[in-house]
Amino acid sequence: DVITPGDFTYCQFLGKGANGAVLRSMKTSTSKEYAIKIQRKKAVYECYRSDPWRIQDEKRSLLICDHPYITKLAYTFQTPSCIFMALDLAEHGDLRSVALTQIGARLSHPLVQFYGAEIVSALAYM
Repeated sequence: DVITPGDFTYCQFLGKGANGAVLRSMKTSTSKEYAIKIQRKKAVYECYRSDPWRIQDEKRSLLICDHPYITKLAYTFQTPSCIFMALDLAEHGDLRSVALTQIGARLSHPLVQFYGAEIVSALAYM
């Protein structure tokens, strides 16, 4: 089956990057939720003009990684103007969003140890 943007319901804005945005989305046929990264092709091309294969490298890397602390890529698809990557949804958000919920935007020592261990584990895997 060919996956298209119309196969998803877009529920919530999760964040913005240099070339696009990430939206909490639900695949209509399965009701499974994903974080969909939507990037404008023109912006990606302009940003990575010297490295035009960067998006393909990102896609390939996400597809081959099988680690509990690395988000898995479920689908990729495109329109004439945008690139879409549907990633497994991290229910608790990213490290930055967790830090912002802490008093003074500082993580407690146990949280630093926990997230540090997850990061080291993911990096060692890669």
